[in-house]
Amino acid sequence: WYKAKRENQNEWPHISKTQLKNSIEFPKDSNIWYYYPNKYVGLAKRNDDNPDKLIPKIYEKDHSKLENTHLYSYIHYSKPNDTNKVNIPHTLRNEELKNVKIKKKLGTEKYVDISHDGKIIEMDQKPSVYVYKNMIIKDAKIKEKIKLEAQLLNENNERSMILYKGEWSVSVGPKIRNVITIPWYYRQIIHDYNKLGRLKEGNIMDLTNIGIVNPDGKDIITWPNIENLYQSKTLETHRLITFKYQKYVNIDVVYD
Repeated sequence: WYKAKRENQNEWPHISKTQLKNSIEFPKDSNIWYYYPNKYVGLAKRNDDNPDKLIPKIYEKDHSKLENTHLYSYIHYSKPNDTNKVNIPHTLRNEELKNVKIKKKLGTEKYVDISHDGKIIEMDQKPSVYVYKNMIIKDAKIKEKIKLEAQLLNENNERSMILYKGEWSVSVGPKIRNVITIPWYYRQIIHDYNKLGRLKEGNIMDLTNIGIVNPDGKDIITWPNIENLYQSKTLETHRLITFKYQKYVNIDVVYD
């Protein structure tokens, strides 16, 4: 439910670990049952970027008996009804992406990941295809290769600087996949690990998968220079994780 704030529901189904009257099990074989008194629970198509395609929702009618519903398909068929269909929004089509169409699902190809408005989210070096929501939409002809050992991102998940042969330099552009990546709030991550005694001097390492630092964890991170670090009385990362980048979602930050 961590992204459910973007779902247009005023009420949410109740949850039980036992099957009740008019309840539905979701996901299958999970032993998690959703129900709502005097109403029915069905499945709706999600409206956010969550990898799950369906979400429980309250209805007046019993969708388990209506053949054109997601719940009926979920119960009786191996794949939910029409949940894997991807439509190309008109906002995606720009000068570079004319006449795009869904070709096939992405496999092992090197690719450029495109947002709903045609902007590059991230890309491989020398990609061969453009991809929208994991579906190939067009062949790519980007031959430029950037020499880098690591990259620093800004608040919008865009590349702002690169590290090459021990030197940082300005390099504005999309995030490059499969490269050591430092998020814009890396100072807070380093601060928290240092405060907890879990920071060691060593090679620069990828920090993008670190969200809220767990005070009870035992992991160690390394950083080339750990002298004269920023210091605060409290842990910092929990204040910033709200703004961690989410693919296909634009987050506007307003400062007072």
